[in-house]
Amino acid sequence: MADIANNYTPSSASVGQLDNEKFPNDIGCAENGSPGKNSPGGGSSREEKQLPPVNDEAVARRQVTGFRWFLVCVAIFSANALYGLDTTIAADIQGFVSESFDNVTQLGWLGVGFTLGSTVAILPLGKAFGTFDTKWIFIGCLTMFAAASALCGAAPSMNAIIIGRVWAGAGGAGMYLG
Repeated sequence: MADIANNYTPSSASVGQLDNEKFPNDIGCAENGSPGKNSPGGGSSREEKQLPPVNDEAVARRQVTGFRWFLVCVAIFSANALYGLDTTIAADIQGFVSESFDNVTQLGWLGVGFTLGSTVAILPLGKAFGTFDTKWIFIGCLTMFAAASALCGAAPSMNAIIIGRVWAGAGGAGMYLG
């Protein structure tokens, strides 16, 4: 979609119309965007700048359409829903986890761990999404999130579940960005 936006070229009529709205002739800009007769550096030159016509074939078309596009959207939206769910789940499980591991002193790290992992990973992931192939970064973050969630589910100690929450936060940030 970014390719479509980058390849868009307005017609010369719309460019002149925008210029006239921004800079009326009596303020100092001629119809073609050059300095007008009342501007400090301009004369009364009225040559028109013609832009090349828009070629419909040059505009990139989306490769995934129809039902496949719907499935891609559902996958991405469900990943974002899982990220949002995992962000807030710590409030519901704190009582069970503190009884299970008999450790109340580290209980605060369950809620903070996910947010800490997300915060630490968001800038490097933003750079990675801008530099590398978005599909593979997203799949890597999804895999990391799933593995960290499995670690949280099978955690033998409070330290393991905290590490899993931080790791899930880092993977979740990539899912949310992607």
